[in-house]
Amino acid sequence: MALASSSKVISSVPFLITELSLSTIVAGKSEAVSHGGPTGATPLMVLHTVSTRPTDGSVVDFAWTASSTSGDTVSVTLDTVPGGSLTGAVVKVYCLFSEQGSGGIR
Repeated sequence: MALASSSKVISSVPFLITELSLSTIVAGKSEAVSHGGPTGATPLMVLHTVSTRPTDGSVVDFAWTASSTSGDTVSVTLDTVPGGSLTGAVVKVYCLFSEQGSGGIR
């Protein structure tokens, strides 16, 4: 099953911060998800928190691997320990922007 993602803006002053909610996670797979921020901008920082633990209690590992200004995405990889599962996990990803894209203030 493919990664499910939704986004919303949770702050716009002094920095724009978007929150992505990721579920139906496939362990070890790099996924490009829309960052929900300004067009053409790259996040300064990408952080995460586990809002719902995996059903079996496995550890959730997170890596921000890339950003695309043309696709307005961040690529993230969520993984766990060998033999673990991410079934049932929901991870919130926060993208912090210090710039505006498409000719705005940088």
